[in-house]
Amino acid sequence: MFEFSNPLHITSRVASIGLKFLRAVNSAMHQGLANHDCIGKISKASAEEIVPESLHVDITVVHWLFQESQDDVKTRILNICQDIIFLSSRGHKLTPKHIGIGLTVHQATRSKQLVQLLHAASLSVNYDTVLRMDNTIVNDVLERYKESGKVFVPRNFTGTTKPAGYTHFPVDNIDINEETLSGMGTFHATQVAAFRRKEEGEPAMDI
Repeated sequence: MFEFSNPLHITSRVASIGLKFLRAVNSAMHQGLANHDCIGKISKASAEEIVPESLHVDITVVHWLFQESQDDVKTRILNICQDIIFLSSRGHKLTPKHIGIGLTVHQATRSKQLVQLLHAASLSVNYDTVLRMDNTIVNDVLERYKESGKVFVPRNFTGTTKPAGYTHFPVDNIDINEETLSGMGTFHATQVAAFRRKEEGEPAMDI
C-alpha cells in the first residue's frame, strides 16, 4: 500500500499522470475509430486493442500505488481505461465494455428505460445505438442465411485454421395433421440442427 509520506511528491505525480491521461485519451480518439466502432468487438481482447498502452500503464501504476489485492487486476484496469475513453469522447468513442453492457441488458430485459439509465451513468451506449446494432446483427444473419443456401451458419463455426471440435447433429421429424382421410392439408418435414462447444483457446466468435 502506498504511504502518503510526501504530499508534494504525490501532487507532482498526480499532475504528471493527468497530463499523460490527456495525451493517451487524445491518441485513442484518433486511432482505429472505423475498425473498433463495429459489431462483434466486445471481447476482452478487443478492449486491449482499443486502450492505448500509455493509458493502460498509467492506470496500472495508480492501481499499484493504492491497492493491495492483485485479484483480476487486468480486467479492472481495462474497465477503468474504457470508462476514461468513453467519458472523454462524450460517448462518441464506443468501447467493448459499453457496447457489451448495452446489448446484454437490452437482450435480457428489453427495457429502454434501463438502457438509458445506464447510458446516463456513462456505463452503456444509448438506446438508439443498441437498436442500430441489433438491426445490423439481424441484417448480417439474413445475409449469411441467403449466402449459405437458406441455412444460417454462425461465424467461426467452420473454416477455422485448425480442425473444429466434435459437432453434434440432432435430427427430428415434423409431422402436422398426419391423420386425415384424404392426406390433404398435412405437413411432413425433417429438421436438422448442428452445434458444437467452443474449444479451449479458440478465439471468441464475432457477432
